[in-house]
Amino acid sequence: MLTLRKVKYVFYGLLFVSWMPASGQSIAIANELDIPLTGAHVHFSNATDSKGFTLVTNRNGEVDFIPELTAIDSNWEVEIRYLGYTPIRAVYYSGSDTIYKLYMELVTLNQVVITGQHSPNSSDKSVHAVKVIDRKRMEAQAAVNLKDILQSEMNIRIGQDNILGSSMSLQGMSGQHVKILVDGVPVIGRVDGNLDLSQINLANVERIEIVEGPLAVNYGSDALAGTINIITKKEQDSSVETTLNSYLESVGQYNIDGRLGFSSGSHQVAVNGGRNFFDGWSVGDAFLISPGQIPVGDSRNQQWNPKEQIFGGAFYRFNKEKISIRPFADWFYEEVTNRGVPREPYFDSAFDDLYRTWRSNTGADIRAAFDSTHSVHLLAAFNRYDRIKNTYLKDLATLEEVLTESQEDQDTTRFDVFMSRGIWVAAPVQKRWSAELGYDVNYETGTGKRIGSGEQSQGDFAVFTTLEWSPVERLLIKPGVRVSYNTAYKAPVIPSLNVRFKLNHFTYRASWAKGFRAPSLKELYFEFIDINHFITGNETLNAETSNNAAVQAQWQQIYGQKILKVEISAFYNVIDNLITLAQTDMIAAQFSYINVGDFKSIGTASNIELALEHLKLSVGSSYTGRYNGFPVPTATNKFTFSPEFRTSILYNWHSTGLTFGAFYTFNGSLPNYFLGADGEMLLTQIDSYHLLDITVSRNLCKDRISLTLGGKNLFNVVDVSVLNGGTGGVHSASSTLTPIGWGRSVSLGFKYNI
Repeated sequence: MLTLRKVKYVFYGLLFVSWMPASGQSIAIANELDIPLTGAHVHFSNATDSKGFTLVTNRNGEVDFIPELTAIDSNWEVEIRYLGYTPIRAVYYSGSDTIYKLYMELVTLNQVVITGQHSPNSSDKSVHAVKVIDRKRMEAQAAVNLKDILQSEMNIRIGQDNILGSSMSLQGMSGQHVKILVDGVPVIGRVDGNLDLSQINLANVERIEIVEGPLAVNYGSDALAGTINIITKKEQDSSVETTLNSYLESVGQYNIDGRLGFSSGSHQVAVNGGRNFFDGWSVGDAFLISPGQIPVGDSRNQQWNPKEQIFGGAFYRFNKEKISIRPFADWFYEEVTNRGVPREPYFDSAFDDLYRTWRSNTGADIRAAFDSTHSVHLLAAFNRYDRIKNTYLKDLATLEEVLTESQEDQDTTRFDVFMSRGIWVAAPVQKRWSAELGYDVNYETGTGKRIGSGEQSQGDFAVFTTLEWSPVERLLIKPGVRVSYNTAYKAPVIPSLNVRFKLNHFTYRASWAKGFRAPSLKELYFEFIDINHFITGNETLNAETSNNAAVQAQWQQIYGQKILKVEISAFYNVIDNLITLAQTDMIAAQFSYINVGDFKSIGTASNIELALEHLKLSVGSSYTGRYNGFPVPTATNKFTFSPEFRTSILYNWHSTGLTFGAFYTFNGSLPNYFLGADGEMLLTQIDSYHLLDITVSRNLCKDRISLTLGGKNLFNVVDVSVLNGGTGGVHSASSTLTPIGWGRSVSLGFKYNI
């Protein structure tokens, strides 16, 4: 498995060979997958020859011996470098067979991935196009949560609601069509169909893998637009490892977290935890070194609400030879305070809303290899999600507060999910195929006063299989199918087909796959009826289904110590039975969830990456169109298109320990049609905007200490205009603002490794 730790070396020698001729000796260089590295530079030096000499590995990853290396009782210091891998220093003892392993680092363009794979594989050999965001990239970008890091990714748009949090869209489709996993376990707790990305902390994350397009065969519901798998840190370098991080941002964000790990033989235990605190922000707020008091008056109601997050986790792992057993537990708490404006006539009281979120995730991950051809992976977890909303009447003179009398002001919703997934993989040696067979179980229960009858449940039981077949060396074909039974709706059969073809420096990928989104418990059983609302669920809803077609062409060339990669891709999505909230009774003003019309998205993207020994440069653009097809006379059959442009620069200045990062994003204007309450077509358009973050970090004390100074949102984008209007003159156009960020800020991060 790919790790981001700095590796001195894995081992010096596998077998001692007594004094023999040079032909019986070898030095080999390989990566973590035991793949030989051709063209690695190995520099030899010793006490008598400090200048030394450099040899280059051949196509087998081996060094061709010279007389100096065969001298008896001669020990050499070796420094091994290979583009995209962390350099190592070690000792070579003359007369021995030695293999050194290198691990991928910041500038690598092809990393090891596990999402949707039969076994860990390098990204360039995967039949799926997988993007990888590693730990060094997160630190270089000073990213605190998933929203921070995805904001600069191609084909991803971030939305912001100061109550519901951060949401996203991928390939033009909303976040409710994106599957988000943590170590393969689905993240639950969607509000209005979206997960709050700011609740997914990156403190203990090793890397993030993103697969665009459906992976519903493997991961089931919601994996229509794509799948994001967050891989947490599990490996460690030494028997005891301690990490402490702190983060300060001038808008009033103060974070601290840490990790403690113990390892002995086959046993490993690790715990982590932290606290993120944000004291709220409005335009014109002054920078405070520490959290300040909120003054009484209009300013107590802030544009960005105060937020506190407390999180932690622990796991134990038994890892020996062919079996790994890892029970784990994670928990999360968030409290968002929405302070109201003081009330007239005396301005001595206000209504304050408090939103609290609890998440817990406990389970076990078991992996076993029976022999070199068969392996099993079992994963089971229990997730709980609570969202509590309370409204208080606060006395601003005495600071006493009491719950308001209206029952509609108080709400508690809880969801419990049990999931289990098991996969058996067969990969016969010397065969051109491998296969996986798996099951997937999800059972969800929702409780709350706005859930019909107070409690409802939904079970989904599925089996799936995929085959990777290589009829010729350059061609890989992967068909798959998923069959499900659901207790609440008729589940569709989900097939997929992926193809990868490699020709010289070119790699071509093509795919067709179906996806689906199950109606949520809210859409099936929601009840909200009072004097102002009449909203009900619909137990007859069908699952949304999608068809996705995608192609990608990739060209990669290595020029000595330089790598150049160019990618061009295109996609086309069609969603049938789109679920939406619509007015079902015009006179009584009743609303319900219904299957209506379809949705389409189409787009192209291009990306260029250049990697040198110290530099990684990435430049990309995309053009995405969206289409809503509604069965009404006023519907328009037009795609609305929006451009994006992204670029990032990462530069490692090894001799000084400095790393420089710059991340620029342009999001073009985003038009879209939607169906209004009276059945007419309405147009909304979000204005374009630019984002720029710059960071500089420095490693000290043999990389034990890392300091990061950053400038975020340097173009000072706070809000952008949203044009709302009709298409036929029924409504006059109006303009509102939607939040984007909390303005220009300065951040300081400190990391200490023991």
